[in-house]
Amino acid sequence: MDFGEILAQWENYKRREREREKNRAQEELQRWLELHSDELEKYKREKEREGVNERIIAAKRREQLRKMPPERVLDLHGYKVKEAEEAVRTFVRDCKRSGVKKVLIIHGKGKHTKGEPVLKNTVIKILESEPFAGEFGTASREYGGKGALWLIIR
Repeated sequence: MDFGEILAQWENYKRREREREKNRAQEELQRWLELHSDELEKYKREKEREGVNERIIAAKRREQLRKMPPERVLDLHGYKVKEAEEAVRTFVRDCKRSGVKKVLIIHGKGKHTKGEPVLKNTVIKILESEPFAGEFGTASREYGGKGALWLIIR
């Protein structure tokens, strides 16, 4: 028997050992799962319940933020699109640094432009891509209605 044959036999032996060890581990895991399946199910149900509670708390928090008055306001009347883009980005980042939670961005209703309001669409696109911009929506009538957006700062 030459060295190549001895090496081949050794590799086959080691491969079979690894397979046996893998099978033993799988059998042990299966036994453990069978013994503890009730505990696992109970744990899953508890985690699901916790997840539901967390979602309820988060929804209540968002609702509180929606109802609170804006802490700062940015008025974009008279701005051109490029100026408005820079102003909104700077405003949102400054508010984040200052710890502000809710702001109002007045973009106007677009009565002086044909078609869709230009600044409104610009502001929406910016907010969708801005990392510190959270949820936003059309302001209530008292804060400008369709001419303004409220924004929750993340």
